[in-house]
Amino acid sequence: MRAASRPVACLALMVGTLMTGSQALADGPGGGVSQCQTDVICVEAHDPGSPGSGSAQGGSRTTTGGKEVCRWYGQEVPCALDDAGWFNAADGCYYRRADPQPAAGDPAWMGHDPSEGGAVYNVLCYPPGSNTVTGAPPRWLAEPPAGDPPPDPAQLAAEAMSEIVFGKPALHTAPGKDGKPLVGMGLWLWYDPAEAVSGDGSKAVRAGGVTVTAKATLQYVEWYMDDSPDPVRCTSPGTPYQAKYGGAESPDCGYRYTTSSADRPGEAFTVSAILHWRIDATIQGAGTHPIPPEDRTSDSQLLQLPVGELQVLN
Repeated sequence: MRAASRPVACLALMVGTLMTGSQALADGPGGGVSQCQTDVICVEAHDPGSPGSGSAQGGSRTTTGGKEVCRWYGQEVPCALDDAGWFNAADGCYYRRADPQPAAGDPAWMGHDPSEGGAVYNVLCYPPGSNTVTGAPPRWLAEPPAGDPPPDPAQLAAEAMSEIVFGKPALHTAPGKDGKPLVGMGLWLWYDPAEAVSGDGSKAVRAGGVTVTAKATLQYVEWYMDDSPDPVRCTSPGTPYQAKYGGAESPDCGYRYTTSSADRPGEAFTVSAILHWRIDATIQGAGTHPIPPEDRTSDSQLLQLPVGELQVLN
Protein backbone atom coordinates (compact mmCIF):
# COMPACT_ATOMS: atom_id res chain seq x y z
CA MET A 1 0.00 0.00 0.00
CA ARG A 2 1.26 3.45 -0.87
CA ALA A 3 0.68 6.68 0.94
CA ALA A 4 -1.74 9.06 -0.71
CA SER A 5 -0.09 12.28 -1.71
CA ARG A 6 -2.82 14.48 -0.30
CA PRO A 7 -2.19 15.53 3.33
CA VAL A 8 -4.68 14.48 5.98
CA ALA A 9 -7.09 16.91 7.54
CA CYS A 10 -9.03 16.42 10.71
CA LEU A 11 -12.50 17.05 9.38
CA ALA A 12 -14.11 13.66 8.85
CA LEU A 13 -16.44 12.60 6.09
CA MET A 14 -18.17 9.44 5.20
CA VAL A 15 -18.00 9.27 1.41
CA GLY A 16 -19.77 12.45 0.43
CA THR A 17 -21.31 13.00 3.92
CA LEU A 18 -20.04 15.58 6.42
CA MET A 19 -19.59 14.43 10.01
CA THR A 20 -21.58 17.04 11.90
CA GLY A 21 -20.12 15.91 15.22
CA SER A 22 -16.71 17.19 14.15
CA GLN A 23 -18.19 20.56 13.40
CA ALA A 24 -19.60 20.77 16.92
CA LEU A 25 -16.23 19.87 18.41
CA ALA A 26 -14.57 22.57 16.36
CA ASP A 27 -16.81 25.23 17.84
CA GLY A 28 -16.75 23.98 21.44
CA PRO A 29 -14.15 23.82 24.19
CA GLY A 30 -10.97 22.02 23.27
CA GLY A 31 -11.54 22.42 19.55
CA GLY A 32 -9.73 24.54 17.04
CA VAL A 33 -10.02 25.39 13.37
CA SER A 34 -7.01 26.17 11.22
CA GLN A 35 -6.35 26.59 7.50
CA CYS A 36 -3.82 23.83 6.91
CA GLN A 37 -4.05 23.99 3.11
CA THR A 38 -5.50 26.49 0.72
CA ASP A 39 -8.48 24.22 0.12
CA VAL A 40 -8.62 22.23 3.37
CA ILE A 41 -9.90 23.24 6.81
CA CYS A 42 -8.42 21.33 9.75
CA VAL A 43 -10.54 20.78 12.83
CA GLU A 44 -8.63 19.62 15.89
CA ALA A 45 -10.72 18.01 18.61
CA HIS A 46 -9.06 17.51 21.97
CA ASP A 47 -11.93 15.67 23.64
CA PRO A 48 -10.10 12.80 25.44
CA GLY A 49 -11.06 9.42 24.07
CA SER A 50 -12.90 10.72 21.04
CA PRO A 51 -11.87 9.37 17.63
CA GLY A 52 -8.98 11.35 16.22
CA SER A 53 -8.01 13.11 19.42
CA GLY A 54 -4.54 11.56 19.58
CA SER A 55 -2.17 11.51 22.52
CA ALA A 56 1.32 12.64 23.40
CA GLN A 57 2.55 9.03 23.64
CA GLY A 58 0.58 7.54 20.72
CA GLY A 59 -0.58 9.32 17.60
CA SER A 60 -0.35 12.97 16.71
CA ARG A 61 -0.81 15.42 13.89
CA THR A 62 1.39 18.42 13.35
CA THR A 63 1.87 20.97 10.61
CA THR A 64 5.42 21.39 9.33
CA GLY A 65 6.10 23.86 6.58
CA GLY A 66 2.41 23.97 5.76
CA LYS A 67 2.22 20.19 5.40
CA GLU A 68 0.10 18.01 7.65
CA VAL A 69 2.20 15.23 9.20
CA CYS A 70 0.88 12.15 11.01
CA ARG A 71 2.96 10.29 13.62
CA TRP A 72 2.52 7.18 15.68
CA TYR A 73 4.81 6.76 18.71
CA GLY A 74 7.30 9.18 17.23
CA GLN A 75 7.36 7.57 13.77
CA GLU A 76 6.01 9.53 10.82
CA VAL A 77 3.27 7.52 9.12
CA PRO A 78 1.13 8.10 6.01
CA CYS A 79 -1.99 10.12 6.69
CA ALA A 80 -3.85 7.89 4.24
CA LEU A 81 -3.32 4.50 2.66
CA ASP A 82 -4.78 3.21 -0.58
CA ASP A 83 -7.73 0.91 0.11
CA ALA A 84 -7.24 1.32 3.87
CA GLY A 85 -8.63 4.75 4.60
CA TRP A 86 -7.50 7.66 6.78
CA PHE A 87 -5.31 7.68 9.86
CA ASN A 88 -6.98 8.13 13.25
CA ALA A 89 -4.43 9.56 15.68
CA ALA A 90 -6.49 8.43 18.67
CA ASP A 91 -5.72 4.74 18.22
CA GLY A 92 -3.15 4.52 15.39
CA CYS A 93 -5.61 2.87 13.02
CA TYR A 94 -6.77 3.43 9.49
CA TYR A 95 -10.52 3.30 8.93
CA ARG A 96 -12.51 2.74 5.77
CA ARG A 97 -16.25 2.26 5.72
CA ALA A 98 -17.06 -1.34 4.72
CA ASP A 99 -18.84 -1.45 1.40
CA PRO A 100 -21.09 -3.34 1.27
CA GLN A 101 -21.99 -3.26 4.94
CA PRO A 102 -22.22 -6.66 6.73
CA ALA A 103 -25.62 -8.27 7.04
CA ALA A 104 -27.62 -7.60 10.19
CA GLY A 105 -26.55 -9.92 12.99
CA ASP A 106 -22.94 -10.10 11.80
CA PRO A 107 -20.50 -9.94 14.78
CA ALA A 108 -18.96 -6.83 13.24
CA TRP A 109 -22.07 -4.89 14.29
CA MET A 110 -21.04 -5.55 17.92
CA GLY A 111 -24.64 -6.18 18.94
CA HIS A 112 -26.02 -3.09 17.21
CA ASP A 113 -28.78 -3.15 14.64
CA PRO A 114 -28.17 -1.38 11.29
CA SER A 115 -31.39 0.56 11.86
CA GLU A 116 -29.70 2.34 14.81
CA GLY A 117 -27.38 4.17 12.45
CA GLY A 118 -23.62 4.16 12.50
CA ALA A 119 -21.57 1.90 10.25
CA VAL A 120 -19.03 -0.91 10.24
CA TYR A 121 -15.47 0.04 9.28
CA ASN A 122 -12.57 -2.08 8.09
CA VAL A 123 -9.54 -1.42 10.27
CA LEU A 124 -5.75 -1.60 9.98
CA CYS A 125 -3.68 -0.57 13.00
CA TYR A 126 -0.13 0.18 14.07
CA PRO A 127 0.78 -1.73 17.25
CA PRO A 128 2.46 0.56 19.81
CA GLY A 129 6.01 1.30 18.73
CA SER A 130 5.61 -0.40 15.34
CA ASN A 131 5.61 1.19 11.90
CA THR A 132 3.92 -1.80 10.24
CA VAL A 133 0.14 -1.96 10.04
CA THR A 134 -1.64 -5.17 10.94
CA GLY A 135 -5.21 -6.26 10.41
CA ALA A 136 -7.78 -5.69 13.13
CA PRO A 137 -11.39 -6.88 13.39
CA PRO A 138 -14.00 -4.68 11.72
CA ARG A 139 -15.56 -2.17 14.10
CA TRP A 140 -18.95 -0.57 14.43
CA LEU A 141 -18.83 3.18 15.07
CA ALA A 142 -21.75 5.48 15.73
CA GLU A 143 -19.89 8.32 14.00
CA PRO A 144 -17.18 8.25 11.33
CA PRO A 145 -13.65 8.29 12.75
CA ALA A 146 -11.64 11.44 12.34
CA GLY A 147 -9.53 11.87 9.28
CA ASP A 148 -9.28 13.79 6.05
CA PRO A 149 -12.52 13.76 4.10
CA PRO A 150 -12.39 11.27 1.23
CA PRO A 151 -12.60 13.01 -2.13
CA ASP A 152 -15.97 13.17 -3.86
CA PRO A 153 -15.91 10.44 -6.53
CA ALA A 154 -18.34 12.41 -8.68
CA GLN A 155 -15.97 15.40 -8.74
CA LEU A 156 -13.02 13.16 -9.60
CA ALA A 157 -15.07 11.53 -12.36
CA ALA A 158 -15.95 14.93 -13.81
CA GLU A 159 -12.27 15.89 -13.73
CA ALA A 160 -11.22 12.64 -15.43
CA MET A 161 -13.92 13.03 -18.09
CA SER A 162 -12.85 16.60 -18.82
CA GLU A 163 -9.24 15.52 -19.38
CA ILE A 164 -10.02 13.12 -22.24
CA VAL A 165 -8.72 14.77 -25.41
CA PHE A 166 -10.76 14.42 -28.60
CA GLY A 167 -9.25 15.12 -31.99
CA LYS A 168 -10.65 15.96 -35.43
CA PRO A 169 -9.99 12.95 -37.65
CA ALA A 170 -9.49 13.26 -41.39
CA LEU A 171 -12.24 11.60 -43.43
CA HIS A 172 -11.54 9.12 -46.22
CA THR A 173 -13.58 7.68 -49.07
CA ALA A 174 -12.85 5.15 -51.81
CA PRO A 175 -12.90 3.81 -54.45
CA GLY A 176 -12.99 6.38 -57.23
CA LYS A 177 -11.84 7.00 -60.74
CA ASP A 178 -8.51 8.84 -60.41
CA GLY A 179 -9.50 9.46 -56.79
CA LYS A 180 -12.90 10.88 -57.81
CA PRO A 181 -15.99 8.81 -56.93
CA LEU A 182 -18.78 8.51 -59.44
CA VAL A 183 -22.56 8.69 -59.12
CA GLY A 184 -23.94 5.28 -58.15
CA MET A 185 -20.56 3.93 -57.05
CA GLY A 186 -20.50 2.18 -53.67
CA LEU A 187 -18.23 4.30 -51.43
CA TRP A 188 -16.37 3.11 -48.36
CA LEU A 189 -16.30 5.69 -45.54
CA TRP A 190 -13.75 5.64 -42.76
CA TYR A 191 -11.37 7.58 -40.52
CA ASP A 192 -8.36 6.65 -38.39
CA PRO A 193 -9.57 6.00 -34.78
CA ALA A 194 -6.19 7.14 -33.43
CA GLU A 195 -6.95 10.65 -34.73
CA ALA A 196 -10.32 10.80 -32.94
CA VAL A 197 -9.27 10.43 -29.31
CA SER A 198 -5.98 10.51 -27.41
CA GLY A 199 -4.47 7.14 -26.46
CA ASP A 200 -7.04 4.50 -25.61
CA GLY A 201 -9.63 7.12 -24.76
CA SER A 202 -9.23 6.81 -21.01
CA LYS A 203 -7.99 9.11 -18.26
CA ALA A 204 -7.38 8.37 -14.57
CA VAL A 205 -7.48 10.88 -11.71
CA ARG A 206 -6.27 9.93 -8.23
CA ALA A 207 -6.71 11.68 -4.91
CA GLY A 208 -6.80 10.56 -1.30
CA GLY A 209 -6.62 6.84 -2.03
CA VAL A 210 -9.46 7.05 -4.55
CA THR A 211 -8.85 6.52 -8.26
CA VAL A 212 -11.46 7.31 -10.89
CA THR A 213 -10.88 6.20 -14.47
CA ALA A 214 -13.01 7.67 -17.24
CA LYS A 215 -13.13 5.95 -20.62
CA ALA A 216 -14.71 7.18 -23.84
CA THR A 217 -16.38 4.58 -26.06
CA LEU A 218 -17.59 5.36 -29.55
CA GLN A 219 -21.36 4.83 -29.87
CA TYR A 220 -21.94 5.84 -33.48
CA VAL A 221 -20.85 8.24 -36.21
CA GLU A 222 -23.08 10.48 -38.32
CA TRP A 223 -21.69 11.25 -41.76
CA TYR A 224 -23.17 14.30 -43.52
CA MET A 225 -22.62 13.78 -47.24
CA ASP A 226 -23.97 17.21 -48.32
CA ASP A 227 -26.50 15.87 -50.83
CA SER A 228 -29.14 15.16 -48.20
CA PRO A 229 -30.05 16.54 -44.75
CA ASP A 230 -30.19 13.00 -43.39
CA PRO A 231 -26.87 11.64 -42.11
CA VAL A 232 -25.41 8.23 -42.77
CA ARG A 233 -25.20 6.49 -39.41
CA CYS A 234 -22.34 4.04 -38.76
CA THR A 235 -21.50 2.22 -35.53
CA SER A 236 -17.74 2.08 -36.13
CA PRO A 237 -14.96 4.24 -37.57
CA GLY A 238 -15.37 2.29 -40.83
CA THR A 239 -13.07 -0.09 -42.67
CA PRO A 240 -10.22 1.35 -44.77
CA TYR A 241 -10.61 0.45 -48.43
CA GLN A 242 -7.96 -1.61 -50.19
CA ALA A 243 -7.64 -2.24 -53.93
CA LYS A 244 -8.14 -5.97 -53.40
CA TYR A 245 -11.75 -5.31 -52.36
CA GLY A 246 -12.59 -4.19 -55.90
CA GLY A 247 -16.26 -3.24 -56.20
CA ALA A 248 -17.36 -4.91 -52.95
CA GLU A 249 -19.57 -3.01 -50.53
CA SER A 250 -18.16 -1.67 -47.28
CA PRO A 251 -18.94 -4.10 -44.44
CA ASP A 252 -19.76 -1.38 -41.91
CA CYS A 253 -19.97 2.14 -43.38
CA GLY A 254 -20.83 2.96 -46.99
CA TYR A 255 -22.77 5.34 -49.22
CA ARG A 256 -23.88 5.94 -52.84
CA TYR A 257 -24.32 9.37 -54.39
CA THR A 258 -27.29 9.78 -56.74
CA THR A 259 -26.19 13.13 -58.14
CA SER A 260 -22.91 14.72 -59.11
CA SER A 261 -21.36 17.68 -57.39
CA ALA A 262 -21.09 19.71 -60.57
CA ASP A 263 -23.48 22.38 -59.31
CA ARG A 264 -21.85 22.75 -55.88
CA PRO A 265 -19.29 25.43 -54.92
CA GLY A 266 -15.93 24.21 -56.10
CA GLU A 267 -17.79 21.33 -57.81
CA ALA A 268 -17.41 19.29 -54.64
CA PHE A 269 -19.59 18.08 -51.79
CA THR A 270 -18.50 19.16 -48.30
CA VAL A 271 -18.47 16.01 -46.19
CA SER A 272 -18.31 16.08 -42.38
CA ALA A 273 -18.90 13.71 -39.50
CA ILE A 274 -20.04 13.96 -35.90
CA LEU A 275 -18.73 11.30 -33.52
CA HIS A 276 -20.95 10.34 -30.60
CA TRP A 277 -19.24 9.05 -27.45
CA ARG A 278 -20.29 7.58 -24.15
CA ILE A 279 -17.94 8.25 -21.22
CA ASP A 280 -18.09 5.82 -18.30
CA ALA A 281 -16.30 6.26 -14.97
CA THR A 282 -14.92 3.46 -12.80
CA ILE A 283 -14.11 4.09 -9.13
CA GLN A 284 -11.50 2.24 -7.07
CA GLY A 285 -10.89 2.77 -3.38
CA ALA A 286 -14.18 4.36 -2.36
CA GLY A 287 -16.72 1.56 -2.48
CA THR A 288 -19.60 1.49 -4.91
CA HIS A 289 -20.77 4.89 -6.06
CA PRO A 290 -22.75 5.00 -9.31
CA ILE A 291 -21.47 7.72 -11.62
CA PRO A 292 -23.90 8.49 -14.44
CA PRO A 293 -22.29 8.10 -17.86
CA GLU A 294 -21.83 11.22 -19.92
CA ASP A 295 -22.55 11.67 -23.62
CA ARG A 296 -20.12 13.72 -25.70
CA THR A 297 -19.73 14.60 -29.36
CA SER A 298 -16.68 15.53 -31.40
CA ASP A 299 -16.24 16.74 -34.95
CA SER A 300 -14.19 15.62 -37.91
CA GLN A 301 -12.21 17.63 -40.40
CA LEU A 302 -14.11 18.69 -43.51
CA LEU A 303 -13.62 16.74 -46.72
CA GLN A 304 -14.15 18.34 -50.12
CA LEU A 305 -15.35 15.47 -52.29
CA PRO A 306 -15.96 15.93 -56.03
CA VAL A 307 -18.41 13.36 -57.43
CA GLY A 308 -18.58 12.84 -61.19
CA GLU A 309 -21.20 11.51 -63.54
CA LEU A 310 -20.84 7.97 -64.77
CA GLN A 311 -20.08 8.17 -68.49
CA VAL A 312 -21.99 5.68 -70.62
CA LEU A 313 -20.32 4.70 -73.89
CA ASN A 314 -22.53 3.99 -76.90
